[in-house]
Amino acid sequence: MKNIRSKFLNPNAESMSNDQNPKIENGFGHGGIGSWDFIRHSGLGIRISRSKGQALLELAVFSTIFLTILTALVAYGLRYSYNQRAQMLAFRRAMKIASDRNYGAGSYMLIQDRHIPDPADAFGIGSTSPFIATSSVIRDPELDAQAADAASLPAMVIDMETTGVNGQMEPMARIVVKNAGFRRETGVSEEMMKKYSLIYSDIVDEGGGTVRIIDSCIGEMIDPGSCYSQAVKIVDVDTCYNYCLITVTQDDETNCSTICAQAMNPPNQSNNGYDAAVGGAWYAANWRIENGRYVFPVLNEIFERVGEHAESMGMQQDTVTRSTRSTRIRKIETTARTVTEENAEWEDNSVRQFVTMDALQPNGYQVNYDNPMDYADRVEAEEINSQSSGEIRQTMTTPK
Repeated sequence: MKNIRSKFLNPNAESMSNDQNPKIENGFGHGGIGSWDFIRHSGLGIRISRSKGQALLELAVFSTIFLTILTALVAYGLRYSYNQRAQMLAFRRAMKIASDRNYGAGSYMLIQDRHIPDPADAFGIGSTSPFIATSSVIRDPELDAQAADAASLPAMVIDMETTGVNGQMEPMARIVVKNAGFRRETGVSEEMMKKYSLIYSDIVDEGGGTVRIIDSCIGEMIDPGSCYSQAVKIVDVDTCYNYCLITVTQDDETNCSTICAQAMNPPNQSNNGYDAAVGGAWYAANWRIENGRYVFPVLNEIFERVGEHAESMGMQQDTVTRSTRSTRIRKIETTARTVTEENAEWEDNSVRQFVTMDALQPNGYQVNYDNPMDYADRVEAEEINSQSSGEIRQTMTTPK
């Protein structure tokens, strides 16, 4: 035992004789120093202290990294789950709308402003994120059905929901937007009727040269690309012919050249004017060709008005959110215990732009103007405000 201790105190003890080794008694040598004093003075204690400090530092760093990754995974998982839930809910509601409507079709949009907790926050308060899902359902027996009144016109139902105080989703607003409207034209001959059927698909011959058209370019929400293509087919014979070749089976009674050569009510291939008395595709009025491309001033003016508010018609996905956060901690100490009360409140106000063209009467027919440019004045923008709020309370009692 003495030799072992002497080796620890002196590594060169093996080369020393027993007489040269210091005597060890109770851990001390005569005229020498104690073993722990030796560790301290030799620097070994400093190395042990540094090793412990390094371990604590590494634990702090890697714990922070681990918690950051964990919170990111939790947030991602919540977003993915909420998105899948919104998609499935939108599909179910579109099916319900299709079963309830007489024409058997349903287009549906669901907008949910959900609060996503942040595990990194002391109170778990995060932020509000939008989840948007759309779905369209058409029942097979109703594929060829035509709208008979304003209620059966193609429409999109938009439901907006927000996170309530208790964390549950609460309905905020339901908006029904017509995607098409009725338009009447008079003086339509039987030869012209085939071209009307080709361009618009949904027409009803009311007799006496009057047709009722379901036109998707006069609805409350219209698409610029679709309306431009439709206008070109009306005023350009070659475009009409090519479209006819891919959509109509030609036989002895159907000839695309003959159909597309017919001139519809102005505007048409030879007249860019518009006569409100007989009706016509007013959005194609005053057309001209610039650099080999058709230009439709009325459509351009409409979407310039839309561009003053948003990128396109309908409910905009971009939002402006104003957030308010409030936290309060109250501590009460008595001789027996310590009571800590924590209270956190949050509120998010999200503002969206909703842009439409209000050119339909209550019966679903278009508002009539002599000047087609007046339809651009019917573009409207409305701010839709969605508010999410919540409160977190907790009390902790610690006995002394």
